[in-house]
Amino acid sequence: MFQFTREFIINDNKGKLAGGVKFLGEDGVLKVDHMINIKKADVCAAYKSEGQAEVNEKLELDLTGVTLEAKKLYRLVLTLGQEGRVISTYNDQYPEHARSFFYEAVAETTSGTDLAEDLAKAIKKEIAMFESPFFAVEETAGKITLSALDCYTRFNEVRLVAVPTDRDDMVGAILTGYLDYDAVLVADRKALLDGTVAELTLTEGNTGKNTTNYIIHNMRLLTCANITPYGVNMDERPLPKSIYDQYTLELVTERRHIGHQVMGAVDQSLVTVIFFVLHTDSACEDSPSALFEAALTEAGIEVEDVTAPAKKQPVKRVVALDKDVKKEEEGSESL
Repeated sequence: MFQFTREFIINDNKGKLAGGVKFLGEDGVLKVDHMINIKKADVCAAYKSEGQAEVNEKLELDLTGVTLEAKKLYRLVLTLGQEGRVISTYNDQYPEHARSFFYEAVAETTSGTDLAEDLAKAIKKEIAMFESPFFAVEETAGKITLSALDCYTRFNEVRLVAVPTDRDDMVGAILTGYLDYDAVLVADRKALLDGTVAELTLTEGNTGKNTTNYIIHNMRLLTCANITPYGVNMDERPLPKSIYDQYTLELVTERRHIGHQVMGAVDQSLVTVIFFVLHTDSACEDSPSALFEAALTEAGIEVEDVTAPAKKQPVKRVVALDKDVKKEEEGSESL
């Protein structure tokens, strides 16, 4: 068995084939200029997965309906994490890396709108002082909107608590807030996703699929082999801030004279060819992805659309138990 996988990037349909195109389908063959020719007879499966744009996460904290205690110290604690990458700014000793941010303000009145304005000022002050690369903040009429600056950042937990300051033995709680506070709003990641806390609204982010970042992250690392003009397999490179549709073709062909069983044995080779074709608006007549799919159809290659959401799906644990195994009927022969 011979196995080989190769991916190509296609940004347009301008090439040296008949009619000045880069790819076309004719006589049962998909021809791609300077890349590969694929016979319909060799294709055992073909799939399409449409690309999806990345989304930056956004969290809205609405304090307009929250009743506070005047002259009380309130602390907003934000715990952020990362999905899809590991970065030094979030590195800690825990398996799931996170980073916490603390902001405080004294409620001059019982109005949550005034506290929201003061907390937003504290956040903006920190961002201005340290050039925070983590999130941006906006405040309007008691609503604080926190926007992640990239598609990897996730809001894992939000806590708004009242910290006691009127006791002499509470120095530790005043300085650290560790487990000694009155919770006003508390929501973990699950509560944010479920929307169980009315004052918190989360716009869930995702890392997208088949984007330029996705391709560079996984397949086109900026190594010398990929950026030198004299490298091998120098096909096209992903365009900045673009989205690609993925076409996966599996080819099975006979491989003679290489069988390792007996003299004259015939084996098969499995070749997986992946095309990342630039996705453009459906209203565009010259969409490379639409033209590529049409070329596949002209070559007689049927494509199955397996597009799925970019959001990660929960994995259900499967355990084989005795009760799950169908017992043989009495008197039946066992295999």
